[in-house]
Amino acid sequence: MPQCEPNCPIWHVDPKVKTVTLTPRLLQLSMPKLNHADHQRNRDSVTSIISCVYKTARVSPRLIQLSLPKLKESNVCYEFGCAEEPIRTVSRAARRATASARIKILAQPKQLTEGYIPPREPEWTRQNLTPD
Repeated sequence: MPQCEPNCPIWHVDPKVKTVTLTPRLLQLSMPKLNHADHQRNRDSVTSIISCVYKTARVSPRLIQLSLPKLKESNVCYEFGCAEEPIRTVSRAARRATASARIKILAQPKQLTEGYIPPREPEWTRQNLTPD
């Protein structure tokens, strides 16, 4: 079978496929599915009658207002003020708060495990740089 590049427009069919004998089952599967005997097409009822009132209707300002999305004020971004002022206001209770002993323990970074060997820095010498 001839081969060409992947985006070739020619469909190469395997010779084995060309010599296949058609069985009654293959012929049955190749037939299109027929409509049910009781099926009726109602093409005439597709069109609908629209009255003149609906054809001349105008959109009210209230309907336009209801169609617009509600815009909420974002509390993610804050206005920048003087450099001395905090970006966000901090409550008095938060300024007076002190961390408990448990919080202080949890805030400590994890210690290295026993037997940990840190990765060594590579050594660059003239012997390593020159090929033998």
